Amino acid sequence: RLSASSAVCAARAVLDGDVRNAFSLMRPVGHHALPTRAMGYCIFNNVAIAALYALREQQLARIMILDIDAHHGNGTEEIFYGSRDVLFVSLHQQPWFPGTGHWYRNGAEAGLGYNYNVELPQWSDDRAYLTVLHELVYPLAEGYRPELILVSAGFDAHWLDHSSVLGLSAQGYHNLLCGIQELADRHCQGRLVLVLEGGYNLRSLAASATGALRALRRVPPRRDPLGPCPEPPVASVDGIVAQLRGCMGLMAPAGDDSYFDQEVQVPYTIKRE
Repeated sequence: RLSASSAVCAARAVLDGDVRNAFSLMRPVGHHALPTRAMGYCIFNNVAIAALYALREQQLARIMILDIDAHHGNGTEEIFYGSRDVLFVSLHQQPWFPGTGHWYRNGAEAGLGYNYNVELPQWSDDRAYLTVLHELVYPLAEGYRPELILVSAGFDAHWLDHSSVLGLSAQGYHNLLCGIQELADRHCQGRLVLVLEGGYNLRSLAASATGALRALRRVPPRRDPLGPCPEPPVASVDGIVAQLRGCMGLMAPAGDDSYFDQEVQVPYTIKRE
């Protein structure tokens, strides 16, 4: 309960103008927690609760949740799968726990076009993450115009972390967060909240979280004590980015409330006896 309320307090501090951005450094993690049950170390879905607070109590209309944990944020996806109040983008290793997060899962009903799963090949590195950020996340935000950006900040995508086979470095996390902060500056007055998710190697977690905090403070990173990933990516991310960019047309045009009220033309006649 303290972990969930910490995420809410971070969102409230940013939305009330007390701080420009915030980082909820709390455990347990939350992004696997489903609406009715716990899952995968997660009791309550902290980032989803913070988003719902912003929607209901602060009267926001458009929130972007960017999940950079190594594992798919299946709980967050399920909670907002039918809603366009939240644009959810998850970058995760595939195949991997929890076995969800396929690229073609793009939302349902009013949420069609507001859910994007970036299936990352093994050892996807700093360059791969920045490619996804610039080629997919930036255009999505341009069309959506979020009023707040929430980040499920998992640090288990570091190459030293045993819970994934991904290749981010501490320097890469700093660069990624700098890019996300630039996105917040462009679209929502810098309003950015990070909520801690995974990260299970203490050395890489410390170095990566430090890099993220320095990015939020807009100061240069320290020397990366662990260096870049020694393994090359097994495949490029260009293919999955191209597939997902093709799904962007499913998103309703901004301000068009009639998008889901169009008449359906049935191409056949049902004969009744």
